[in-house]
Amino acid sequence: MEYDLIRSRKDKNGPIHHELHSDTKEKNIKMYSAIRAGLHWPTEESPGYAVFLGQEKPNSKLNPDIEQGPLRLLIEREYQGLRLNDFLGQITDDSALLKADIIYSQPDEALKRVFWDYCDDRNVKGFRLLEAPFFDRFLLGLNRILDLDSSGDLRIDKQSLVYQQLQAISKQDLALEPETKYWRLDALRHVVSGFAKSPPPKQYIFNRNRNVSKTAWMGA
Repeated sequence: MEYDLIRSRKDKNGPIHHELHSDTKEKNIKMYSAIRAGLHWPTEESPGYAVFLGQEKPNSKLNPDIEQGPLRLLIEREYQGLRLNDFLGQITDDSALLKADIIYSQPDEALKRVFWDYCDDRNVKGFRLLEAPFFDRFLLGLNRILDLDSSGDLRIDKQSLVYQQLQAISKQDLALEPETKYWRLDALRHVVSGFAKSPPPKQYIFNRNRNVSKTAWMGA
């Protein structure tokens, strides 16, 4: 899958704007309330994997009653190599490009230190690495993924790597270290749980051309 991003910007206390490639003269703009990532650290048994989700920002004029849109998979990265810095370079580059502000992962103090040493050495800033909520409860995170997928509130491209694992996993797989066998779902559940526990705050886009009286603004 490919997310053909041309440029991005983030308004102060407002939405994130992505301009995507368009085959017409009309601009293809997507807006997100927040963009975050889930990370599965590489191990001896499984590769590294990161998945970035965007919480779509509905058009307030067309959908005034909808505060948040679905979560959409934007980019996924899988790393089979041995050099952790190469993987971290991909993750931090994607975070900067997409304007992601949070990366969720399973707690590992040694890997966390490597991550921040990498960022400090290269003056990489603009996001936080947080412990994923309920990181030790794989089934809980998987249930959230399945519920959001069934309701249409999680949009995953059927050509994506993580979609392959979502279609393949079974109840029997949960008994034997599913975090290792289904490493892509492991990363996805981290970011889905993060959005569930800490949803993006409400954002308002004010129309400067609209006349609003002072009394109305003050709620009089």
